Amino acid sequence: MSKKLRIMLLVVLGIVATGLADDTTMNMYAFVEDFSWKEQVSHIEGDFVDESGFRYGIGGAVNIFSSGGFGLIIGGEGYLGAVDYKGGVQNIQTGQYSPYNSKTSYYGIRGNLDLGYKFRGNNYVLTPYCGYGVDFWDRVLDADLFESEGQHGYSEVWLYTAARIGAGGQYTLNQSVNVFGDLCLNIFPYVSEYISSGSGDVTLEPEGKIGFDFEVGLSYNDVLFSFFWKERQFDKSDENDGSYQPDSDERRIGVQIGLIF
Repeated sequence: MSKKLRIMLLVVLGIVATGLADDTTMNMYAFVEDFSWKEQVSHIEGDFVDESGFRYGIGGAVNIFSSGGFGLIIGGEGYLGAVDYKGGVQNIQTGQYSPYNSKTSYYGIRGNLDLGYKFRGNNYVLTPYCGYGVDFWDRVLDADLFESEGQHGYSEVWLYTAARIGAGGQYTLNQSVNVFGDLCLNIFPYVSEYISSGSGDVTLEPEGKIGFDFEVGLSYNDVLFSFFWKERQFDKSDENDGSYQPDSDERRIGVQIGLIF
């Protein structure tokens, strides 16, 4: 993106934000998630790869709405974690598969920009929205956090983008307590995977399926607490230079706690 285009985009967003600034809220939070990654191949019974463990992160969101109901929802997160790896190593010459246990490290950032509309009732707000999201992460196999890769280790850099369509809601119980929830579908995903290893670099494109993000929680005055469940599935990629990404499933279940401003 050129410098002039970036400046124009910032100016437009600034003008829009100024016009919508009648109702603006911001929240910041920390989260922990129970992360699971599984890969399946047809010639091996069960999971070819089974990763599980905790990942940690911080995030924030800004909601900028006009008195007329239209607004922008801007969110972002950064996260990392080292999870247990149960898989195997395959001999390229003989095809023999040997079980192998290790660690896999993850470092990532994600963000979203959505357009929404608030329907307001006496003690509730319903906000349908649509937009776009990006998730960029580095999956480093056979490596603990901030450590070098082991003898079987290598890096997989993933880029996941998708259109988003969903709805959030909030119900006011009393002056101090609100209950809220959100359900979002990730549709038309685009996925790119760049593998960097000792045997060479290769780019793959696994087929992303429709995914979902679900969250429910409550706020007490300016403190919020929520539970989330998020899943994605990826179909096997085409082979490139002898490499391919197997069918893969990602699941994240966790909690977050933060502050509302």
